Amino acid sequence: LSEDIIDELNLQGIGKMFALTPNDEVNALAALHFTELFGRAEVYQLPYKKKVMSDDQRVSRHLRGRCLFDTTMTFEKINDVFNANARIDLLQFESEADLKKFDSGKMLPLVLVDEQNNLIIATEDQEVKPTVGSKLIYLELNKNKYFNFES
Repeated sequence: LSEDIIDELNLQGIGKMFALTPNDEVNALAALHFTELFGRAEVYQLPYKKKVMSDDQRVSRHLRGRCLFDTTMTFEKINDVFNANARIDLLQFESEADLKKFDSGKMLPLVLVDEQNNLIIATEDQEVKPTVGSKLIYLELNKNKYFNFES
């Protein structure tokens, strides 16, 4: 969050920024800081933890990055998922039959690579929808008695 960081970093060829720390406020500040460089549409952060805050403690929605994945996938939830032996995997959709393999109850979409090799980041406001010819990078949700994804 140094004021000089943009001058010190070699960001050539970088088009997106992901704020993925366990600290909601640091993520929001990083998103705000890098919005000028990348544009609001290409700055992402993890959703806020569900905690009680007064209105003056919350970072205004328009100052934050786009909310990654869905509103339940906070840093803590992702950490819990990995501790339950989840893994990141790739599913290629080469036919209509492959599209039937997509199970949103067991897969959390992270990034879709479309037929033109464009990256579509899964956000709370942009659901990724696989099509024939696309590839999905997803988090496999290992639902078992030790982990409840819905909580």
